[in-house]
This record gives sequence, structure tokens and C-alpha cells, in this order.
Amino acid sequence: MTTLSYERDYDVSITQLKVVQNLNNSNLDIIVAAYEAEAGVQLKFKKDDITSFVADKCMTLLKEEIS
Repeated sequence: MTTLSYERDYDVSITQLKVVQNLNNSNLDIIVAAYEAEAGVQLKFKKDDITSFVADKCMTLLKEEIS
């Protein structure tokens, strides 16, 4: 859904994904999917440095959940 939305408005798409990423009571799978979608949108706009940052945030989250 966000991939389709980004074509219309990049800022709205990223904002929607960040809302999902910050949900406290959401399933971990949903939050990781939001990080993956954000990375995909960032790659579409050739923002490699932001994409790396998003991937690092996702890995940090997963490491915290495993511990």
C-alpha cells in the first residue's frame, strides 16, 4: 500500500510507515515489514544513506527482541 502511495506523496508515505514503526502494541512482524517498506521507498528515491540507517534501526530492534 505504501509503495503505491509513495508515487503520489513521498512525505506522506514515510510518515505512515513511521507511525506503524512506533506502535507499541503491534506485532513485531508488522513493525519489521514497515521498516522494510520504508527501506524500499528510500531506495526508490536513491537515498542510500537513509536506507542504511533504516536497516540498522530494524536490526537493532530485532536484536533487542531476541535478547
